[in-house]
Amino acid sequence: MISTDDLFHVGFISKTHGYSGYFYLSFVSSFFPSDKLKGFVFLMINEKAVPFYIENCLELTDKYALIKIEDLNTKEDIAAYSGLKVYLEKKLWQDCLNLTNISPTVLTGFKLLDVDHKIVGTVTNVTASPAHYLLELNNESLVPLHNDLIISIDENNKTIIMDLPEGLL
Repeated sequence: MISTDDLFHVGFISKTHGYSGYFYLSFVSSFFPSDKLKGFVFLMINEKAVPFYIENCLELTDKYALIKIEDLNTKEDIAAYSGLKVYLEKKLWQDCLNLTNISPTVLTGFKLLDVDHKIVGTVTNVTASPAHYLLELNNESLVPLHNDLIISIDENNKTIIMDLPEGLL
């Protein structure tokens, strides 16, 4: 069974759509996926993370995803889960983050940690460059904000853990 430490709370089941088991997953995070969701979502049922396979993701915006999960095939099936929290594995969530649509103010104040959880600095600003965003840190360092470098983003603790190449700082 997967640990809740390996999951990222992305939203909740807000309402059903049609009669064939589709529902709106409303995002609660400032970060939203850039690609259609695939793999598994986890619904928190009786304080346990229960996996459900995503059969289809019809629509994706910065506010919600319209998805269908396996074994829930009717409006009534999904209505029983309305309001439940929805989680994704942190690795999947990080892989599909849409970093091109982050508001610069969202990450301001986050602590940047390296893979050993040592503090690299605090984000004071996020600036756009042609290739990607750059994190400006309180120690005047610039760090590229790129999916390949990000290990995790924890909004609750306001931390970003990155695997930074040697010599970057």
